[in-house]
Amino acid sequence: MQKYFQRLTKIKNSLGSKMFGFKKVSVSKTIKLVLTGYFLYLGINFIITVIVLYTNIKIPGFEISQRILPLFGKDILSLSLAGILILIVDPVLEEILFRGFILKNLVNKTGVVLGSILAALIFAGLHSQSESFGKIFILGLILNALVIKEKSIYPAIALHIFNNLIIFILEIIILKS
Repeated sequence: MQKYFQRLTKIKNSLGSKMFGFKKVSVSKTIKLVLTGYFLYLGINFIITVIVLYTNIKIPGFEISQRILPLFGKDILSLSLAGILILIVDPVLEEILFRGFILKNLVNKTGVVLGSILAALIFAGLHSQSESFGKIFILGLILNALVIKEKSIYPAIALHIFNNLIIFILEIIILKS
């Protein structure tokens, strides 16, 4: 009977919050990781943009993205709902799924490099924005690196929220002008 309870406790612990990477990371460290990750993301995209502009090479997945806010509407209620979905629900659920579950399992099965690449490919592919596939893939790799380095999805959630916030603000500005 004792072995049974030990087994149940072991299963319960493995299904706990640590399974999905909910390990505490300090706020200051998270802010540093978010800023580092975002500037790395911007830098890589800037280099690719310069290459595209000055060489006339077309790189699939690095075209101008479609705006998504017009799909929600222009009234304050629609934009508020869009904000909640884009800034909270989407980043949290995607990070739990892609980094907390998919990345973890792929890394365990294929190794860190291949697992990270595959998870980023799945992340980009499921966003169904072919014109942004490359940008989303790069973001996925950076998010994966944060999770692998810190063994926590909190910095990835924070970076995902920050990235979506920047896009959301820019889309609001475009929508209002």
